[in-house]
Amino acid sequence: MLKDEMPLFQAFHIRSARLHAHMVSRFKQKEDKRGRVMRVGRLVPFTVSELRLWLLEKLGGKPDGSARCIYCNTLIFADTLCVDHSVPVSRGGEIGFSNLEVCCDRCNRMKGSLTGVEFKALQIALGDMLRAGTLHPDGFAEIQKRLAGQAAIFRRFAPNKPKPESTGLLVDTPVQQKLLVHKLPREF
Repeated sequence: MLKDEMPLFQAFHIRSARLHAHMVSRFKQKEDKRGRVMRVGRLVPFTVSELRLWLLEKLGGKPDGSARCIYCNTLIFADTLCVDHSVPVSRGGEIGFSNLEVCCDRCNRMKGSLTGVEFKALQIALGDMLRAGTLHPDGFAEIQKRLAGQAAIFRRFAPNKPKPESTGLLVDTPVQQKLLVHKLPREF
């Protein structure tokens, strides 16, 4: 975390600059190798300074202030906050401040391309199912993990197998040896 390494006001300036730079790169025009436009770019309608003023307002007027996640009500600080589009841009949402919310990283990842209203309704429905007993607490935790992207199954690679010893034949791979053995006449 940035706040462990530096004061929060410095972390605020670094984090806000990163957030703005990420938005600018995310919405820039994308072209293929031939120069054909694959995605039309959109300009971020605010500067870093304007983003900082907006964030300051959300943090109670101070860079070392705090805010609450719009979705889970968790306390967040300048170095841990995320900026989320309430209506995702991919679904027609605006890029500007009128569509932005401050949330925690976990909720931002879980929400994905849902709208803020859809995400809140999903969380309420899951909570209702948990309270009614139709969803086991382990199932609830599993759904939350999957929504957060933490239950990804990573492919495990087999440890390096030692190369088979040479058989003295001109072929060394097991497949080639198998083919060769089948073609050799059997001795009775």
